Amino acid sequence: MSSENRARAAVALICTLASVAAAVPFFFMGHPVPGGSRWDLRMPWTHDMFLHYDQMRDFYQGLAAGEIYPRWEEDTNYGFGAPTTCFYPPGVYYLTAAFYPILHDWTRVLLVAHLLMMAGSAAAIYLLARRYLSRAPAVAAMLAYVVFPYHIIDQYHREALAELLSFVWMPLIMLFADQLLAAARPWRPLAGLALSYGGFLWSHPATAYQFSLVFCPFIVLLALWRRNWRGLLGIGAAFALGAGLSAAYLLPAALEENLIRHEIIEKIWPYHETYLFMYAGYSRQYFEFFQLLNLSWRFDVAVTLGAAAAVLILVRRLGRIAGFWTAIGCLASFLMLRVSAPLGRHIPKIDIGVFSWRMLAITTLIAALLVGVLVQAASDSRRENRAGRVALFATLGGLALVGGTMFTVFGIMAPVNNEDAFEPEEEHTNYAIIPRTAPASSDDLPEVEPATLDPPGNVLIRNWKPQHRVMDVSSNVPGRLFVRTFNYPGWTTTIDGTPAPAGTDEKTGAMLFSVPAGTHVVTLDFLDTPVRRTGARITVISSLIVLAALAYGALATRFSEGGARAPQNN
Repeated sequence: MSSENRARAAVALICTLASVAAAVPFFFMGHPVPGGSRWDLRMPWTHDMFLHYDQMRDFYQGLAAGEIYPRWEEDTNYGFGAPTTCFYPPGVYYLTAAFYPILHDWTRVLLVAHLLMMAGSAAAIYLLARRYLSRAPAVAAMLAYVVFPYHIIDQYHREALAELLSFVWMPLIMLFADQLLAAARPWRPLAGLALSYGGFLWSHPATAYQFSLVFCPFIVLLALWRRNWRGLLGIGAAFALGAGLSAAYLLPAALEENLIRHEIIEKIWPYHETYLFMYAGYSRQYFEFFQLLNLSWRFDVAVTLGAAAAVLILVRRLGRIAGFWTAIGCLASFLMLRVSAPLGRHIPKIDIGVFSWRMLAITTLIAALLVGVLVQAASDSRRENRAGRVALFATLGGLALVGGTMFTVFGIMAPVNNEDAFEPEEEHTNYAIIPRTAPASSDDLPEVEPATLDPPGNVLIRNWKPQHRVMDVSSNVPGRLFVRTFNYPGWTTTIDGTPAPAGTDEKTGAMLFSVPAGTHVVTLDFLDTPVRRTGARITVISSLIVLAALAYGALATRFSEGGARAPQNN
């Protein structure tokens, strides 16, 4: 094995070990059940796992039933269902669903998914850092990204499963955008940027929007400074393609939001009351958690400003990229504070992020990159025999990495050890994704049979899948069929093959049908609305364009290399 291959293998091993050390202990921290082993998999109780656990199971049931994109969550809201993944991004649920047929246990699936997401984020930042830094500094940035506080808070306290995928996409977007500005042949980085941004939107559009707010202004300035108009147009085209790749999800989520009670989220968590160091309502209720967020903000700002100041003053070669990264981190840090509200109120749809402090994911990325810059500065100073600078940069980088690790281990991981173990809810409810025709609270829904006939008759359920139901209904007199499913656009019904309009039960929002006397076959299917079909078509077209760009880039590279190897006639 060559020295280069040995070095790559060492980096891969470090990436794997660091990811295991960061992600896996979480699955052994729940308090053991009586008589259970300490080494049984047990997650501690977190903010969001009750939501993700049920949603990923229902999503898998939809896939198992033959749906390419399951949009209806069958078991939620006491069986009345919800169009959950019409509005909540399904990206992470495709990931978990891929492993369930192999592992047959959802906790094991979550362990593998977390490990892959952590390793993927570590590999992504390594590739980005390696574009500017040598191998050892890039590894330092990778380790910092894995262990820095908010990345671990997102798993150990929040269990924000979908948001954790954001840590994978952000470095890749920065990498491909920079490649696009520098590439003579832009097709591959354009496709890479489109795929990364599209994946980001499929995974967590809230963080994707926040990242776009702080990244795009600076990438535009960088392109203008380099006078690279073509590259700037390429970045714009890639972002548009990325939005197109996610249109099957994004378009219905945007255009059909008034079909559900989405304002519930805004009432519970008003965006401009979620700034850090501002204790109101939700933040006062979870005081200790918000203290962790405030400390994470302080840590990221200290690392960012300390590293930037040292590098910008002393190392001209690294100053440009350090300054670019610092500017992104400073804007994100500013937008998480109450003083930014006058600006934030003029940013369209800023409340998409729900919480301003989600931008800690961005400052975590920037702080980790600047740790790599410090290590690079120490390495360069060592070659130049500048002992004082070596000591300064090595000390700053070491303090950031060791301090971040100590904060994470003792301030974030240790407090959740031996917490009550997670248990799935008996009934999963989702207040925000309830049709407007249904009760404002799913707690008001009754527990009823899947289908009943009034006056009483016979209802035999022949098939009951998440998005396809078939029932045999028989009665001596005409009656009304009640189906325990919210009447929501997309549900279509036939009686003996003939379209039958559905009414809406005033008390529950469920579907009602008039059924003639006799024996009949009633069929329900959850189909795409025109908006959903349009979104799906845009996704298909965008996918074909990205594939064409990749193919063209591969052919152009092949022909270029072939021409370079061709013999020259003298």
